Amino acid sequence: MAAVSALRSGKTSIIKAKFHSSTGFSSVLACGMIELSIPGEEAGNKMRDTLQITIKPVEEAQLDILEQAFDPDSLSKYHYKRFEVQKSGAGVYLIAWHNYTPVGHFLLYWSGPYDAQVTRYLDITSRAFLQAGATKSEFQRRGVATALIQEAERLAAEKRCTHIGLEVGSTDNPGAKRLYEKLGYVDWGRGEFEIQWEHIDKHGNKRIFSEMVTYMQKSL
Repeated sequence: MAAVSALRSGKTSIIKAKFHSSTGFSSVLACGMIELSIPGEEAGNKMRDTLQITIKPVEEAQLDILEQAFDPDSLSKYHYKRFEVQKSGAGVYLIAWHNYTPVGHFLLYWSGPYDAQVTRYLDITSRAFLQAGATKSEFQRRGVATALIQEAERLAAEKRCTHIGLEVGSTDNPGAKRLYEKLGYVDWGRGEFEIQWEHIDKHGNKRIFSEMVTYMQKSL
């Protein structure tokens, strides 16, 4: 696990760390933002091109901003539904912000997943579960997802969760799977299974989507 420290300021959790593209988070900074270096930059005495982000739980007043930023062509109200998870106490919806722009998100459940294919084999009582991860395209490969996941792991450990897991597309999302493996997640070894969800487009048309996924997990 990379070295990451966090401060608590009201409802906001501010991580302080420096990101190196080859090794991940490796050193704590004195400032109150996450400072991320862009992968592939030149080493040496040149000034680093950095991205500063703050990660904190979503606030109700921000939901319309998130809908417009991530799902402008959908009436599914995904972000409102994730806020309800947080409001109920079942988890926390973490948002990464660059200045006043949302650039990424992950939904952390304190227990999950509830897919029968997983609960048949695993007791999820003390297993945290990550879902609904996304990073805006112009901010991808800059450490945003890594920062969100590591903050989720810290919060899950605070809740005394023993493991944390997530589901990833078996064949169509190799980049995400490589990232999770780099962060210490391992395939659960019991094969793939199908998940489904409903999507409502901007015209109000409903459609059921499905995907074959595998479950990956990590000890905390």
